Amino acid sequence: MFFVAGVYPKSYTYEYNRAEICSSCGKYGRYMVQGHCNVFSFFFIPLFKWGWRYTVTKSCCGQTCMLDKDLGDRLRRGEDVVIAERDLDCGHARTAGYTGCPSCGAHVDPEHNFCPNCGQKL
Repeated sequence: MFFVAGVYPKSYTYEYNRAEICSSCGKYGRYMVQGHCNVFSFFFIPLFKWGWRYTVTKSCCGQTCMLDKDLGDRLRRGEDVVIAERDLDCGHARTAGYTGCPSCGAHVDPEHNFCPNCGQKL
């Protein structure tokens, strides 16, 4: 008998349409909110999703920050949420000493050219 099963990373983009003033560059911009998880599929049907984490990319300067997990879960469920600066962790953002993937937010060694978690080119 032949079974087809696999685990792979998956990203989802969520609608967030509020203009914000960026604390990094001081310009108006929008937040692009993404949810990232691991998916187990069986015969190409996704069965389980786990390990949710959320990133916010600022349109004004391109900085990527981690979003508070509880707030991200609420946004994923379709609730109307407001993202404040205190809900963001920009400590891993792409600056000098870059240590975070702009796609999935995973911590990456500075010498890597590709993210070991999602394969995104850095």
